[in-house]
This record gives sequence, structure tokens and C-alpha cells, in this order.
Amino acid sequence: MNSVFEINRIDDMEMKIIVLCNCYEDPGQVRKDCLTRYKYGKNTPFGMKCKGYISENIKNIFEEIFNNMNKKITLLDNSIMFVDKYHSQYTHRDCKEYQDYFTCVVYLNENYLSKQGTKIIEPDEEELNIISHAGRNVHNQTYLQYLMGQYNLVVKNRESIVIQAEYNKFILFSAKDWHSVSSGFGDSKLTCRLSQSYYLNTTNVID
Repeated sequence: MNSVFEINRIDDMEMKIIVLCNCYEDPGQVRKDCLTRYKYGKNTPFGMKCKGYISENIKNIFEEIFNNMNKKITLLDNSIMFVDKYHSQYTHRDCKEYQDYFTCVVYLNENYLSKQGTKIIEPDEEELNIISHAGRNVHNQTYLQYLMGQYNLVVKNRESIVIQAEYNKFILFSAKDWHSVSSGFGDSKLTCRLSQSYYLNTTNVID
């Protein structure tokens, strides 16, 4: 595995991010394959979303990481996102507080500006208390809006960390972490923000 480094300790999953540079052995081919999916995508308020695919290359990376965490992958899914300058993402998370899921993003543009990437935000203690105990039956895509409406909650834009986008960079973090695309860019499939998103369900391995 190439150029792996961690932010925070492996056993501290409250706010831990794993970053891997030079993820794919042939990122150029991966990018070409993703571009062919564009015409089959679904236009959403947050960009063009397409069904992805899972290569042996990426599966091996996940298995190595989660073996080191003493976890087993029970479900692995993938989508491809094209986000142009007319679209943006609200702050969201990909699972609820009591679930043990992970999210991975791989950046596939060859060039980025300095402030383009992924924002990961850590709510304060009051917000965490509300998040932990409210709205478990609410669909996750509307979860933040639900909390804000029910509790007059405003998740302030506290940027615990901003991961700078770089070509063929892989980031992995807890799906419970609030996050968003820092910005979309470009105006066509060739120039807009292109990334792969992976969603992983895991379970602890019992010795």
C-alpha cells in the first residue's frame, strides 16, 4: 500500500481519517471507465450520480485496512459523482449514530485548485447529544434538516479538517462524520469534479 498516513489513532474512531496516495495502479483507466457511466447517471440536486463498480485493486486495499482494524466487510457499494460548478452538497452523513459504517472517496481529476476537497465537521457536545438520541427512524438524507427543524439546531461550519483533493487520492472515514464536498467546479463531464464514493458496512471480528 502506497503512502498511507493516518490522522488520529487507529483505535480512536470518533474522528479518524485514513489517507492513501496513489490508490489505483492505473488511475487513468479508472477515470476513463467512470466517464463512460455519465450518460447512465441520475441527475440530482447535488450533481450527476452513477452506479459504480468495484475492482480487485480497491477491494484489496479495503481488506488490508479493515483487517488491521480487526473488522470484516459485510457490504461494499460504490457510486460515481460528477459535481459541476452549478451544484453543491449540503452537510450530511452516510449513516446514523448507532451504525458501524464507513465512507471512502477517491478523487479522479488530474488538477485541483487549492481549496477543493472534502470538509469533515465535528459537531459540539450539545449537537452530539441531540444527534445520538433523536430521529433514528428518519431517512438519513433528511436527517440534518430534521434535527434543525425539530431542535432549532444549527451545525456551525466548524471545519475539524479539510482534506485537499489530489489525483488518485483515497480517503476513508466513519460514515457518521458530518461532511460535504467543499465545492463543485467545471461545466461538463470532462471538467467537473469527478470522484468515486464507496460505502462499507462492517462488523467486528471475534477472536
